[in-house]
Amino acid sequence: MKNKGRIFINLIILTFMSGCLPAGVEPPLPSDNVDATETSSKKNSKYIVYHFGATWCPPCKLMTKLVWKNEEVIDELDKHDTKLIILDANKKEHKKYFKYYKIRSYPTIIILNRRDLKTAIVRNGYMSKSTFLSVIRKKLL
Repeated sequence: MKNKGRIFINLIILTFMSGCLPAGVEPPLPSDNVDATETSSKKNSKYIVYHFGATWCPPCKLMTKLVWKNEEVIDELDKHDTKLIILDANKKEHKKYFKYYKIRSYPTIIILNRRDLKTAIVRNGYMSKSTFLSVIRKKLL
């Protein structure tokens, strides 16, 4: 029952995000020279993972420490040609990302397909290493 509720909430979020954006407006991309923590030097990766968080957010700190710095996660992101960008709600230069994606809770993870700029995955809340790996292995083929 919990899974059905979680799927429903994710569908609402995905529908809300895709339906409320002005037509023809593209999301800010890493090429905007944003001052963010990046795990890859790849400029044209296939996917972009945005981690929306804040320095005061305990689950965000945990994800940074236990998930994003984990070698297995880094290897899997590299395997899927994926670039991770960690954004902080407290940094002025990151505000356009939070505004564009209407981020209301932290952490929020958004995975974008860079080719067509469509959102592939949206997840709210803390994800463990195993949960994140499971999600990207299932969704990023």
